Amino acid sequence: MSQLPGGTVTFVFTDIEGSTRHLTSLGSDFGRVVDRHHDILREGIGVHGGIVVGTEGDAFFAVCV
Repeated sequence: MSQLPGGTVTFVFTDIEGSTRHLTSLGSDFGRVVDRHHDILREGIGVHGGIVVGTEGDAFFAVCV
């Protein structure tokens, strides 16, 4: 893991609302959707100097300056 930012930080927690419903309706395509979701979040968090601390399923935890 990269060095965590110090000073005043923002904790970011995300979750896809209705993910169980989406999993049921998308079936095997849900993994592709979650992968794309993760790519978008990693890019956005990184652009703003944030660090992804962890993921769990479709949820993200990040720290941003």
